[in-house]
Amino acid sequence: MKKLLAMVMVLGMASMASAALSLDLNGGTLDIVAAGGEADQYFVLTGAVSGGTMAGNLTADVTFFGPDALGTGMGGIEGFLGTPLTASGMDAGPVVTGIVYGGGVADLYQVWEDGSSELLDSVPEPITMSLLALGGLVALRRRRTA
Repeated sequence: MKKLLAMVMVLGMASMASAALSLDLNGGTLDIVAAGGEADQYFVLTGAVSGGTMAGNLTADVTFFGPDALGTGMGGIEGFLGTPLTASGMDAGPVVTGIVYGGGVADLYQVWEDGSSELLDSVPEPITMSLLALGGLVALRRRRTA
């Protein structure tokens, strides 16, 4: 059981370390956060989400987002986060803030120009839910053996 728990935690941390953009849950709102140094990013945030504003540290000339802004049909909020031509990448920190989160699962995808996409982050995080489930199973097992 300890080996399984350790493996789940390591895989979860490895997937989060590779994400260029991530989600930060602040009460009833979500922020899209850059790790720093990212080039231009196309993104889609699916789920019960709406609104949001660009953060002050994103100063590109061409930056936009909104419902189906890229035309992918994936739903939610889609957009392009551009970096200034003189910059080496995005500054670390929030790039889109105040996204209204209606609960349930919200998934953040990176989208490439050929239409393919990669899941970067989810709220609630699958690793957190898995750890809670494992903890519940351990508690049930201990209760039954006592």
